[in-house]
Amino acid sequence: MKKIIAFLLAAAMLTLCLGFTSCKGNNPDEGEGNTPVNPDNGGGQTTEEGIDYSVTLKDIFGNPISGISLKFTYDGNETDVVVSDENGVATKKINTYKKVSVEFVDLKGYGDLTKAQKNLNGDTEKTLVLPTVAVLTVVDADGNPVEGVSVQICHNVCIPPQPTNAEGVVRGSISSTERVKINIVSVPEGFVIPEQIGEYAGTAIHAYFPEGEYAYTLVLERA
Repeated sequence: MKKIIAFLLAAAMLTLCLGFTSCKGNNPDEGEGNTPVNPDNGGGQTTEEGIDYSVTLKDIFGNPISGISLKFTYDGNETDVVVSDENGVATKKINTYKKVSVEFVDLKGYGDLTKAQKNLNGDTEKTLVLPTVAVLTVVDADGNPVEGVSVQICHNVCIPPQPTNAEGVVRGSISSTERVKINIVSVPEGFVIPEQIGEYAGTAIHAYFPEGEYAYTLVLERA
């Protein structure tokens, strides 16, 4: 009698097993339609793959610059725009370390960098110093802007001469904390070049920005 009961129970278990689409044991990871769970990645949540590229932005005084919008480009593919945080750091995860460069979307009045400075090839962390923009405004004795004054801006180097615009303004990117100097190369008819008051690296200097300032108004005298 006991053998008959045991036989019937075994037959019943076999029938139940055959009625399921899978009967592979008690491991939930092996069942059909189940996704294995990796206990190291937060209970099945996937982790973003790639390399963290970080760029730290500072001014010429070494202070971090926040709120600068930029985007990384790698292998010809542009990423989303990234904004530097309060520490001047902008980080983006990308999937390669080759042919990486950074393009600035909004410099907030800072000077642009050279192509070589924006090349991040082989670097996963880089610090970039953004040049400060020096702004010179040239006016006449009545305060009217003077257009077409050829001006050379100098600090640790001299920038090639450029003319003032209709607002009498000329700008130059300054990459050092040296005092900004002005060389007036030529003036429109009816005006005179100011008296030379100094010399810098062989260049005549006609005016100096106030110490530590990067905006200056020069009054040009008439002939």
